[in-house]
Amino acid sequence: MGWGEEGIGCVSILIFVPKMVRRVRGAKVPDAGYDLYSDLVPWFSSQVMETPVRDLPESKRSFLPSLDEKRKVGRMVHAIKMGWMKTRLVGVLFLDTFF
Repeated sequence: MGWGEEGIGCVSILIFVPKMVRRVRGAKVPDAGYDLYSDLVPWFSSQVMETPVRDLPESKRSFLPSLDEKRKVGRMVHAIKMGWMKTRLVGVLFLDTFF
């Protein structure tokens, strides 16, 4: 940092300070060349694992049926309630008691 020829002040400060203020206001590191993450251990990589982290199957709740499937299930529920259709359990119990 040196003085200007006219004695105005430090020339490099006049150039550096506005850039530094803009970076601080933008919630960035004041020095553009400084790397915040240089000394951190890379725990995670960009490589995708072949096996899942958890050995649990996907939950049934995450499945979203289509509108056609929703209507079909609704018709089946209505038929069971009206007695037009029997569930497997009722059919098996009926056959076991009858024969």
